[in-house]
Amino acid sequence: MWEIISDLLRDAGRPRKIMIMDDEFREEPSVRTIVPKHLFLLAGGAILVTSILLVLLVAYTPVLYWLPGQVEADVRQQARMSALRVAALEDSLASQNEYMEDVRRLIMGDMEVEDGLPPGSMPEADGGMAQPGPPADGAPPEAPSPDWGDHEQPAIAVDRFPLRLSTSISPAAATEATGLVSMALPAPPPVNGLLTRGFDARSGHLGIDIAVEEGSPVRSISDGYVILADWTHDGGYTLAVQHTDGYVSVYKHNERLLKRRGDRVSAQETIALSGNSGQLTTGPHLHFELWHHGLAQDPRNYLIGF
Repeated sequence: MWEIISDLLRDAGRPRKIMIMDDEFREEPSVRTIVPKHLFLLAGGAILVTSILLVLLVAYTPVLYWLPGQVEADVRQQARMSALRVAALEDSLASQNEYMEDVRRLIMGDMEVEDGLPPGSMPEADGGMAQPGPPADGAPPEAPSPDWGDHEQPAIAVDRFPLRLSTSISPAAATEATGLVSMALPAPPPVNGLLTRGFDARSGHLGIDIAVEEGSPVRSISDGYVILADWTHDGGYTLAVQHTDGYVSVYKHNERLLKRRGDRVSAQETIALSGNSGQLTTGPHLHFELWHHGLAQDPRNYLIGF
C-alpha cells in the first residue's frame, strides 16, 4: 500500500493510468486515468469537511452529554454553584437585617458612640447595606406609612424622638472632637441637572429626582462621614453621609461609588458617579434625600437653585 502511495506522490501532477482486473481474469480489465494531486485534494477536503461537521455536532447538539462521565461532572458543578449562591444569599440577608437595624437606630438618634468612631458612624461589618429611610423612588403603588404626616413640610423633630447618645458626650462636644463644622445652608446641589420629581410625603417619595447624564459627578452637600456605601435592591448603588446637627443626606441610583463606609468627606467633594442602577428607576437620574433628626426634609428648601 505504501509503495503505491509513494509512486503516486512522485510527480503527483502527471496523469496516471490504473488497470483494474479480476484476480481470476474472468472479466475484461478496465483502464482508468487519474491525476494523483486531484485525488489527494479530494481526500483532504473530505477529511476537513468531516472534521468541521463533527465539531458543529459536538458544539450545538446534546451529543456531548452522551459521552461517559460528562453528565455527572456537569451536575456536580451545578450543585457546587447552587450551594455557593445559597450561602451568599444567606450571608447577604443576615447582613442586610443587621444594617437595617443600625440605620433605623441612627435615624432615630439611638446610635451608640463607640470608642474610636466618630458620632454617627457605624461599626465595620461584612456584607451589604440595607436601604436607609423609606422605599426608593419609583416604588409600586402601596399604602404609605401611617406616619407620613410627620414628614409633611416643615418637618420638625418632636420631643418624643429626642437625640440620645449612650455616653455623656454632648452633640456639640462630639462635633468639635471630629473637626466637623455646622452645615452651611442653603448648600449647592449634589449634581447639576433638571428636577424631574419633587418631594411628596403622602406618596412616600421622600426626596427629589434630578435627571442627569450617567457618569456625572455626585458631590456631598457638606462635611461628614459616610455611613452607607453599598448596593441596594431598589436604589442600586446607594451612599449616605452623616453630617453635623442631625442631618443625613442620601444619594441613590449611582453608577459607581467612590467612597467607602467610614470615609470622611468634605463639602462639594465627589463621592459617586451618577447612573441608573437599582430595580426601581425610570432612567438616569439621582434620587436625593435629606433627613434631620429622623424626619425627611424637602431638599429644595435646603439647596441653592431649587
